[in-house]
Amino acid sequence: MKIEPLSPKELEPEIDNFDISKIIKKIPEMPIFIGRKRAEDALNFGLDIKNGGYHIFVLGPPGIGKNSTIAHLLEERSQKEPAPSDWCYVFNFKEEEKPIALELPFGCGSQFKESMDSFIDDLKSLVPRVFESEEYVKRLDDIVKYEEMQKKNEFKSLSLMADKLNYQIGQTPFGIMLSPALNGRPLSEAQIEELDKRKKEEYEKNKERLLDEVKSINRLTRKIERDASEKREKLNKDILAMAIDPFIEELKDRFSQFSPVLIFLDNVKNDIIEKANQIKSTLEEKGTENILEQTLLGRHSSETTFSRYSVNLFISHREKNAPIIKEPLPTVPHLAGRFEFRSQLGGVTTDFRMLRPGALQLANGGYLVLDAIELLTQPFSWSVLKTAIQSGQIRLEEIGERLPFSVPTPTLRPEPIPLRAKIILIGPPIVYYLLAIYDKDFLELFRIKADFDTEVELSEKNMEKFIAFIYHFSQKEIKTQIDEDAISQLIKESHRLREHQKRASLNYRQLTDILKEASFWANKRDSVINREDIKKAVNEKVLRSNLIEEKVFQMIEEGTLFIDVSDKKIGTVNGLSVLQLGDYEFGKPTRITARTFAGKEGVVNIERVSQLSGPIHGKAVMILANYLGGKYAQDVPLFLNATLTFEQEYGFIEGDSATVAEIVALISSLADIPVRQDLAITGSANQYGDVQPIGGVNQKIEGFYSICRMLGSTGTQGVIIPKSNQKHLVLKDELIDAVKRGEFQIYTIESIDDALEILLQTDMKTIEEKVKNRLVHYAETWRRYVKPTE
Repeated sequence: MKIEPLSPKELEPEIDNFDISKIIKKIPEMPIFIGRKRAEDALNFGLDIKNGGYHIFVLGPPGIGKNSTIAHLLEERSQKEPAPSDWCYVFNFKEEEKPIALELPFGCGSQFKESMDSFIDDLKSLVPRVFESEEYVKRLDDIVKYEEMQKKNEFKSLSLMADKLNYQIGQTPFGIMLSPALNGRPLSEAQIEELDKRKKEEYEKNKERLLDEVKSINRLTRKIERDASEKREKLNKDILAMAIDPFIEELKDRFSQFSPVLIFLDNVKNDIIEKANQIKSTLEEKGTENILEQTLLGRHSSETTFSRYSVNLFISHREKNAPIIKEPLPTVPHLAGRFEFRSQLGGVTTDFRMLRPGALQLANGGYLVLDAIELLTQPFSWSVLKTAIQSGQIRLEEIGERLPFSVPTPTLRPEPIPLRAKIILIGPPIVYYLLAIYDKDFLELFRIKADFDTEVELSEKNMEKFIAFIYHFSQKEIKTQIDEDAISQLIKESHRLREHQKRASLNYRQLTDILKEASFWANKRDSVINREDIKKAVNEKVLRSNLIEEKVFQMIEEGTLFIDVSDKKIGTVNGLSVLQLGDYEFGKPTRITARTFAGKEGVVNIERVSQLSGPIHGKAVMILANYLGGKYAQDVPLFLNATLTFEQEYGFIEGDSATVAEIVALISSLADIPVRQDLAITGSANQYGDVQPIGGVNQKIEGFYSICRMLGSTGTQGVIIPKSNQKHLVLKDELIDAVKRGEFQIYTIESIDDALEILLQTDMKTIEEKVKNRLVHYAETWRRYVKPTE
């Protein structure tokens, strides 16, 4: 049966069946996205379920609306959900290196901080006044006077005793000095020497008695001083306690509902009282020397002493709804928080006031959206996130602690905060599946898979939504009117991106890029976007990317690369391939040749022998050999040597789309029947000769059409493709017009036999007869020239 070429209508989707003007009239106010139901259902389920481990991984290629869908869903939910708690870090009076985390209702954190800041300001002015008050000065003076009186009495009793024992006493910086005396006058050294032995012994005994008394008085004096010091300390504590008590009670009344705050305030009060003497001493220290001493010896000024009572408002939300946090650079500090440091004496130090939140803390009570690739490429970030989810706690840590040879820095161990955020990772499918394979915890932590489809079947309902999206984007985003023909052309481009007549691509980024660029050309004319603007936007993008394509075609035109589009040749077929360069791909013809002769090596793939082809192409050649043997070697052994190659191809070859072309080249060589060079062919095949679909069919057809137009049209040129690829045809208007004029044909085939009859222009019976005759000839030749033992 003769195979007829496809009609022009079969080369593109039937968009004209939809009444675009009617659809535009009933477009809703809000834009509608299509093809996302499966993903949206998964997202909604994941967001609704509150159990642990039900975090979400959103997968799909770039540009299909993952981020916009997530943003829309989260924004809707966020507005209905309350703002989460505030969190503060305060000083830990028992373990200074472990700051305490306090949870307070929304808005109370800032009130608590402001109250404590005000309290500290009050302390700074109150404490000096307290220690300068008349009552304090009087009570302190009483203690001092009593101490001096006790010391004076003890010294007086010692003086009386010394007088009786003929000694005089005197006070020096080094203690009490005893001097022998007579009649109230001290004796000189000469006078002492003149004393008789008995008198000297008497003085020595008296001296020993006095020394014992001095020791006793020294003990009493030290006790008097200790008692006085304790009284002064108690006075300092008592008077400071009396002064601050009203302030503390006022704070406790204000935050009476929050028991952790009350505990903190009690600790503050106790600490101030305990440090009353230190606070007083720092107030008395003045001058540069004292400041230097404080710095060098690590002493605290009243400023630094009071700072321990301040509050680090760690997390405070401005909005009255659940937070949505997107962290573009999820390093460990950006993710889990960080410590800030200050320089001190050539080193660094930190404290609870220098703790800063990360995305996990900021998203608590709401949602955290992360890019999976960015997360995985940051050192330790994936591990930190997993630990937080598994433990249910967000723990601040210094990243240097994870490094084996890092220089130790003074750090803290802040109390962790409970994790209450829903984590949403966004990434390509390959990342999801690699994590599922290589990370044993991944599927336990991210149990919700939201898979975004890349295509949609344009039913009438979906077409309405699709047109609504285009219309809204034109009106709201690029603010340029668009006519019906332009919408129709853009819909065709969406089919072309998907390479399917019934399904359109959901790559909104590519479609909106076309609209933006078409808007640019329309605005230059001060007009609406029309069909030509859409075409120009597409063509201009091609022109920005197709320099290599032009160079390749130029080499064909100049005869550097051999491509014939008009003759007939034995064992030579125009195959079709696709070259991809970044985001641009184009089709080009490739000359495939075959040589056959007697032998026993079978089909030899020259590319494979030269290590220029991959495993898929190697598999295709084996299928080809088995097809040949199964069809033509049932009655006669296959004594055949055959070589196949892609002429003038020096790069790596992979894929099976040239299988049909290679078989045709082999059969042509065996049957000695020339192949039409005005036709190119593409298609895969199985061992039974059934033709299978291939990729890049539009680029392949358009590439060969461009070469034919460049080298000269004959009116008979065309391309043969698998019938199963017909639904993928979305060809350019220029090529469809050429088909309408009869200058170019596109044939579809289902079997190798169909391809042979078209390309060899001979019926299959004749072809098979010639091939079998050649194989019989090879077998007889082999038997005639090879020894029987072989």
